[in-house]
Amino acid sequence: MGLKRYQKLLILIPVLLLAWVTLVNTFPEGYIYTSGDFAQPVNIKNIFHHIYYTWNNRIGAGGEGGFFSWYPTLPYYLFLYLLPSMAGLTDSQILSFVFSMFLFLSYVSFFWMLRILFGKDKPLLQSFFSLLYALNLTTLYFFTYTWGFSHQVFLYIPLPLLIAYFYKYLRSPNLKSLAVYLILLGVSMVGFGNSAFFFALVIFMGLFTLALLLTGLVKVTKKFIASLLALGITSLLVICVWLMPTLVFVNEGITSLVSGVFDLKSWLDSQSADLLSIYMGMQRYPDFFPVKYGFKIWYVVGFLPIAMLLIFLTSQRKIKDESHKLSISILLVGVIFMLLLKKSQPPFGDLSMLLFKIPFIPALRSYEKVAIFMPFVFLTSLYGFIPERLKNSAIFLIFILFISTAPLPFYIGGIQKVYSINFAKKEDYLTADFSGLVKVPDAYKDVYDIVNSDPTVTKLQALPHSPLNTIAWVNYPKWKLIGVNPTENYFNRPTIAQNSSMYVLEDFNPTQSLNTLNIPPIWYVRMLPYFNVSDIIYHFDVEDGFIVQSGSKMEELERQNLIHSYFENDFIKMYKIDSAHTLPVFYAPERTKVINGKIAALPYIFSLDDYSVNQQFVLGKSAGVLNETDIDYIYYPVEEISPMDLSIEGFWSTDWKSPAADYNPYTIQYRLRVIKEELSLAKEKNPIRKIQLKLIHLNKRAYELSKYNLIDSHESVAAYTSSLDETIEMLSGIPTEARGRMYKGLVTTTQSYLLRHYSEYGTDPKLRELFANSLKKFQEWASEISDKNCSDFCYRFTVNKPDKYDILIDNKSFDKNVPNHTIDKLTVVTNNGNEVVRTVELNSLGQVNGNFIQIGSFEFEPGTPVRLNIKFHETPNLLIGEEWLEYKTFEEDTSGIKLRPQLFGAQPSKYKRIDSWISNTRYAVSFDYKLNSGKAAIALVEDIVGKSKEKKILDIEQIPTVRKILFDAVIDRDVSVISPNNDGWSTYKKTFTSSEDTVNGYLFIYGFSGKNNFSDIEIKNIKVQKVPDPKIIIRKFNASNQAKIHTPKIEFISINPTKYKLNITDIQSPFYLVFSESFSKEWQLYRHEENILSKTSILGELFETVGLDKVASDKHYIANGFSNGWLISDEYAKDGKLELIVEFNAQRLFYIGIVISTAIIGLSALYLIWVTVFNKLRKNNADKN
Repeated sequence: MGLKRYQKLLILIPVLLLAWVTLVNTFPEGYIYTSGDFAQPVNIKNIFHHIYYTWNNRIGAGGEGGFFSWYPTLPYYLFLYLLPSMAGLTDSQILSFVFSMFLFLSYVSFFWMLRILFGKDKPLLQSFFSLLYALNLTTLYFFTYTWGFSHQVFLYIPLPLLIAYFYKYLRSPNLKSLAVYLILLGVSMVGFGNSAFFFALVIFMGLFTLALLLTGLVKVTKKFIASLLALGITSLLVICVWLMPTLVFVNEGITSLVSGVFDLKSWLDSQSADLLSIYMGMQRYPDFFPVKYGFKIWYVVGFLPIAMLLIFLTSQRKIKDESHKLSISILLVGVIFMLLLKKSQPPFGDLSMLLFKIPFIPALRSYEKVAIFMPFVFLTSLYGFIPERLKNSAIFLIFILFISTAPLPFYIGGIQKVYSINFAKKEDYLTADFSGLVKVPDAYKDVYDIVNSDPTVTKLQALPHSPLNTIAWVNYPKWKLIGVNPTENYFNRPTIAQNSSMYVLEDFNPTQSLNTLNIPPIWYVRMLPYFNVSDIIYHFDVEDGFIVQSGSKMEELERQNLIHSYFENDFIKMYKIDSAHTLPVFYAPERTKVINGKIAALPYIFSLDDYSVNQQFVLGKSAGVLNETDIDYIYYPVEEISPMDLSIEGFWSTDWKSPAADYNPYTIQYRLRVIKEELSLAKEKNPIRKIQLKLIHLNKRAYELSKYNLIDSHESVAAYTSSLDETIEMLSGIPTEARGRMYKGLVTTTQSYLLRHYSEYGTDPKLRELFANSLKKFQEWASEISDKNCSDFCYRFTVNKPDKYDILIDNKSFDKNVPNHTIDKLTVVTNNGNEVVRTVELNSLGQVNGNFIQIGSFEFEPGTPVRLNIKFHETPNLLIGEEWLEYKTFEEDTSGIKLRPQLFGAQPSKYKRIDSWISNTRYAVSFDYKLNSGKAAIALVEDIVGKSKEKKILDIEQIPTVRKILFDAVIDRDVSVISPNNDGWSTYKKTFTSSEDTVNGYLFIYGFSGKNNFSDIEIKNIKVQKVPDPKIIIRKFNASNQAKIHTPKIEFISINPTKYKLNITDIQSPFYLVFSESFSKEWQLYRHEENILSKTSILGELFETVGLDKVASDKHYIANGFSNGWLISDEYAKDGKLELIVEFNAQRLFYIGIVISTAIIGLSALYLIWVTVFNKLRKNNADKN
């Protein structure tokens, strides 16, 4: 009775607690939130209108355009961001508003769900239970990870009510339940901005329906089938505004949404959650509260709901009433969803992974897509099984309140200020290197007005390429930003991302190539016109190493007057691209180039003098639409047959990680694990993926040998050597014609892994010998498969037509300032090297074409493999000075690098500096040696810019083949260990590639104790030489196309990002029209007969292309490797004029969808109003009577 007396007062406790949580977690003024894939939409008043459009929506997409999925989120950003902003709230206050609304609305949704499903007689318990839904470890995960402030997890809010009315309708179909459900579904559509949440909801609803049938809560009748059909049809109508534009991408876009364009299995493995993570409600729970912060008692608190559920469930003798059956139904769905969360994690990981072979299930590959359902599943099921004796217990209510403290940071404050995925323990948003809460520097605001008021600005290209993790984000250490760049929202022009690219799937990233290629940077400015870029925003707030890589190239472009700076401060510098290197978003090219093979050849092609800005380049796979007589040049791919280099930087990439040995090789579990490995290998059909899997297994065997000291185990040693033999056999089994760049990468990776085995696991002399012999065996095999006819530098290619072909070689191989640094001769051979076409002596410069020398023209037969052999004179020795310096004096070197003498053991090391050390460049180290006793090693030391400042001393007892040692900004990497040789003098030679972010190089040589406590080694003729790495261009000139294509004049206006109007005049012949937005077949041309550049009514703007004739839809192709191109016949023109509307068809479907969705939701709302008013009037009449 006591509880009932104070029930109305006590029911406010959860509400007051939510208010407290909101108050204690207010966000610091002046800060915004951006982390990972979400950035708070600052400047929302000026960018909100972009949400209306299905293309080039700059809130979340790169400036080059793309199909965009934020349009269903319009209500979310209207009510939670735009209206608060218009009401005067600051960006920081809006964060607090979004935070509070998420918690309060989640509480309300769950509270009303409990009342609908379980009755209204326990409001106090339901109120306390709803607090658990608002405040739990999953919602804490949302707000300490990335998604809490975005629409990404919005479905969490309406989900309880949506399921409640779905169940209510299926249980007892009626129009009122259907109307409420449809309105809730319309609200839930905000969460479909990521299509995977829609798929997850559909799967949940489908499984829930099956579970209701199994438990007997609904039965299959004609009425049930008709009701289900009515619900399905009306549901589709409600979500038309999202569904109709999305469906147009079934062929070209939905595949990537459902199955991805990446390695699905690797992603599923990375997103797998063990059972502990699922129960605690957060993936990788060690990275979050409570585990990360040492609150061990809260481990238990987080498990209490699951423990109660298990206790209540097992105590049930009979399950007869509706609440129990409903809870069982929800739990059955939860079990399936747990498998989707668990993925490859034990138990039964392989069985769980089979689910992801079902169509559309791969859309749920990421953790949060499924995790948002689990609190609803656990808490609703738990409530249904609470014994009656506890429902009115004050102690039980206090216990529920105690459970609500599991996400303690909500109560004590510090969300994103102290508790964040971005921070280590004891860090906060002020002390951490990176933070989700950031303050945009005022220096950025100085440039907004300048850019926004300049009518000549079309698009901005952000530089430099500077990713520290994923290319989808930016990293600005100066103000702790890691994630999507929020500053782009302040510009009224699109900004093309500085790290990602529209060419990523073509294995080419222009901004990265600007950093790494050692060629004049003019090619980059020549490429920007095709992106419709007019200005460059260069960021100084990235890590210094990236500025070192690209800064000098920007200065060179500025010296050549190709770009002009007009604004600069400590954070950014603005450049205007010279007008001769700009193009409008629509243009008619005069010339056409076709590129067969990799688009990564563009920097070299754009370095040629015969470059023309008013041109287009088309990849060979898209060239079928073109008129052959319009093509100027056809470029052919050239494969370099080079020695197996050791990439220094690649050697220490994140691709390598020590495998975890979960089980001792002497256990049954280990045997089962090996069987599982063999099965996964047998099932894999892709030969490249199969080799990659085998390398993983090879690493495991090496790790096990070291960890469990199994060198004396014949079985374990045999397992390692047989794994290597099988890897070599797989590599040998790939046909010669298929051994391209990927194959070479696998060979190099295998060598790197074998070297790392020696480095990481060679702790025992016998193990070192095993790993050394394995490495030698592999290198002998690699030498055998190399082209014996290729003594220096070789290239091969194949042409498809009999004709004359030009051969060009880059002129950096002709450095007159370096003695003998010239090509000796070039030999052209065909028929597998048996037929010499021509040998060209190259002791003098030929015809210069930009950065290339034209060797000459050669006739080749189609389909015949051609090989070029190039021989160079020997290049100079780059080691500086006659005397070797003692290692201890290295500390005094002017480079500022400080190393400690004891690093390399008792015997002092010697070193020399390497002259002309250049990043991303090939070098060779060679010497003659005679080792009499002990052991000696050669080491390379690189001065790395912009990397970790951590100081770390490693105790080296054995010198490995390759080891990374950090001191301030120095990375030490060994090239090779010299083994004793009793046959007198031996010669050692190794080629390697320097890192992308290095500025200085050094060569060390040092010895280690032998039997007499010293190393006796003789070394002579030691050299470090730059290895020429010439680039070859093979192209065919189309002699039939001597004149430029006549191009008409184009005027256009932009109606919105999805619609343009063009007025084209002076059409004399067929012409090409290029539109510099990412290609989609949904971009269509429509012929218009009237004055197209004049304004029309709003309704006319929306549907004016209905009934118009399409133009050149069968001649739509991918231009410039990414954009839209059309070949338009002059037959479409009238008196040399043509008026066109360019429209993205999905946008028109969006308009139609708005009408349909609004109509259904509006009718549902009107029906509910009518029912409510009618029932009230009827009740009043009944009371009067």
